[in-house]
Amino acid sequence: DLRFEGAWRQRYPKLVTWLTLFRQALPAYDATGRQP
Repeated sequence: DLRFEGAWRQRYPKLVTWLTLFRQALPAYDATGRQP
């Protein structure tokens, strides 16, 4: 899962931090991002 897990997290710690802040700032992103 590219959004939440994977080896890329060790390679791009700044991106992980940014994504965390983004998700906190825009909770609607998580609400609309999940597919049934």
